[in-house]
Amino acid sequence: MRFLTIACLLFLAACARSPDSATGQVVYRDQAAPIASRATVDWARMQGDWIVIEGAPDGIFGLPGNTMTLDLPRLIVERPDRPGARLIEVAIDGPGRLSQVQGAAPLWILWVDDGYRTVAIGTPDGSFGWIMDRDPAPARDRLRAAREVLAWYGYDLTAFRGSGL
Repeated sequence: MRFLTIACLLFLAACARSPDSATGQVVYRDQAAPIASRATVDWARMQGDWIVIEGAPDGIFGLPGNTMTLDLPRLIVERPDRPGARLIEVAIDGPGRLSQVQGAAPLWILWVDDGYRTVAIGTPDGSFGWIMDRDPAPARDRLRAAREVLAWYGYDLTAFRGSGL
């Protein structure tokens, strides 16, 4: 029994996310994995209201239940656990890429379905990753596709909170 307890503790320690040595920030992505933003994004179709379905637990973005409104050049984030909205200024900074004017990590569109109903967004440094949808109960096939893309780009989906297909 003692061996089993020690083995479990060692396993949990190995799974723990440690801060990036350069930034001190917890990362949710294997930075050795390739990553790319979507080459074609119709920003007019990206505008509007989104609901975070799943996400990494850190930061203001990736908390399930958050709502976001993309109204370029603004991203308005509302959290159910905090009153008031947070306004973030963003700028299109390449194909499928938004930079935050405040200098925080760039936001990349990693995948969006053809109907612009479900989107996977992340940061190259792995500090954020999340799935948003126009509907609080997205279609399972789109959610599965978004999760597969995030996993392909090295995101640790076991760290995400949300629906967890």
